Amino acid sequence: MNTTRTILETLYEHKDEFISSEYLCSKTQISRIAIWQHIKKLQNLGYIIEAKRGVGYKLTQNPHDLLNIYEVEKLKQSTTVKNIFFFENTTSTMDEAKKILENNKNLAHKSLIVAS
Repeated sequence: MNTTRTILETLYEHKDEFISSEYLCSKTQISRIAIWQHIKKLQNLGYIIEAKRGVGYKLTQNPHDLLNIYEVEKLKQSTTVKNIFFFENTTSTMDEAKKILENNKNLAHKSLIVAS
């Protein structure tokens, strides 16, 4: 599993509490500096993560406001959805669906189109 994703999942699962660097290090088998680099990467992707020296990290944005790969993957595993298409910017998910179907009719069933 991707290290950045593992860190995001851990923060998401413990969304009401700070998670120590040591815990994240033991979970990912990487150094504290590497943890910090992954946290910065997540912050650059738009995740709001609070950092407190000597305490740890906490995902501070309301998780219900986040559309993250962790939740999308959980959805994919728990339903009959086989294909997920994500668009950061689009005027219409229906237009995107039409474009996708023009290229591959087999995607008409069990596909999910999401936009932020």
